[in-house]
Amino acid sequence: MSGVNPTNSNRGGRSILAQKAVLMQGVNHVTITSSVIYGVLALAIMGLTPMSGCQRPLRKVSALFEQRHPEVTVKAEAAGSRDCARKISDLGRACDVLASADYKVVENLLMPQQADFNIKFATNEMALVYTERSNRADEIGPDNWQEILLENDVAFGRSDPNSDPCGYRTVMVFQLAEKHYGLPGLTDALLQKHGDKYIRPKETDLLALLEAGEI
Repeated sequence: MSGVNPTNSNRGGRSILAQKAVLMQGVNHVTITSSVIYGVLALAIMGLTPMSGCQRPLRKVSALFEQRHPEVTVKAEAAGSRDCARKISDLGRACDVLASADYKVVENLLMPQQADFNIKFATNEMALVYTERSNRADEIGPDNWQEILLENDVAFGRSDPNSDPCGYRTVMVFQLAEKHYGLPGLTDALLQKHGDKYIRPKETDLLALLEAGEI
């Protein structure tokens, strides 16, 4: 989560002063210290989607904020982390608070020009998701998943590494697996198996393909 530098944000007639906002995922108490006077608070939920576990607490804290400050309207927009960052850095989109799926996006693309600070407020982990109907579902495990993914009757999807942290971290997982299992060429084999056919902007965009049995 980061705060956009007001001197570099195209605010127009909006007025907002957000000193500190802290959200801890997995707890029931959220503390917000703010000096908002009036206007519209622009919240960019980067890398999160309506089905994301992180967006729900952010919606709750936004509602709480509006209850405490009825003169302020919170306007949220969800997109891939890098896409949101580029909207701000390249397109000059106004934003007051950003919640990113990868804190490095804020540090690398927005600080110090567009963002004043960066708060790490939650963590997650990579997971390989499949259903009981998936091919080889009864065979796949922690020691053979890379071999199962390369089978001809198994299709898998991943998110776009150019727009979504889960996408480029999937590539990192493949690279680490290649080194860990001592399998030269594993990364290229996995990345080239389907080309761009099953790449989507965000990982949650793949759920429809999974439920339909396409991957």
